[in-house]
Amino acid sequence: MSFFETIGLGLLTNFLSDLLKKKLKFKMNRTDVDKIADRLNLVLSLMNEGRDEKFTVAQFSKILELKKVGDLEKYFINIEEPELEFLEIFSQTFAINYEWLTEGKGHPFKCDQQIYISIYDCLERIDQIKPFIIYFVRSQSLRGETCILLEVREHNFIVLNSYIHFSEQVGFGGSCELVAFRKLVMELILVRKYITKGVIVSDQNFKKLYKGEIHPKVALMARKGRFEHWHDDFTDIYNQRYGYRHHGEYDKNFKDAFNIVKNNIEQNGEL
Repeated sequence: MSFFETIGLGLLTNFLSDLLKKKLKFKMNRTDVDKIADRLNLVLSLMNEGRDEKFTVAQFSKILELKKVGDLEKYFINIEEPELEFLEIFSQTFAINYEWLTEGKGHPFKCDQQIYISIYDCLERIDQIKPFIIYFVRSQSLRGETCILLEVREHNFIVLNSYIHFSEQVGFGGSCELVAFRKLVMELILVRKYITKGVIVSDQNFKKLYKGEIHPKVALMARKGRFEHWHDDFTDIYNQRYGYRHHGEYDKNFKDAFNIVKNNIEQNGEL
């Protein structure tokens, strides 16, 4: 290597080193306002994952009933700090975890923080929200973890903070919860007349969905097979609505959970 090449290489190395230091310093000096802008953009990105028709800042502005697109865009491009009141409205409108949006705590879509002693206790919360569709989302795992997903609007999905094990991997308490789950499903379908759908997803997607790491629509789009009515057939232990005819279509977890509930009710009666 020649003398001049050595000098040139040294200058380039120094330049790249200085540039890297500046970038690291920039990252270290990012303010809370900068981070909120980052999280707003992340929300848009996560909600658009896998969608053919993407959400835009302009569409968000219309949903929020703002006068101008720029009234929202200024927060996304970080030229103005959003008020906390606005961030709360944004969180409620799009079912975003407010603490995550403002402080980075938790996960973006874990917005239901209520404690439910029993899965049946979700009924009151469901009636408060009045969802358009109720999804019963079951994990394709050994334990068959199952949670409740509420579709309020196209841009607003809420995963309730409760789940059950839909399989034989339960003790006495788990068996009682399966009975309570049956009672809840019957109440929602036969009495409240809600639209309901059964969904089976991969174990990985279930965990991400329940934690709030992915947008619920992503989990629905990645479901295993079509939307089903396994949750409804599960309730028909007396074959009053011809639920038995579909039992051959379902997996071992369904059959085990069904038998546990049927035996429990035959021994102890209805809840």
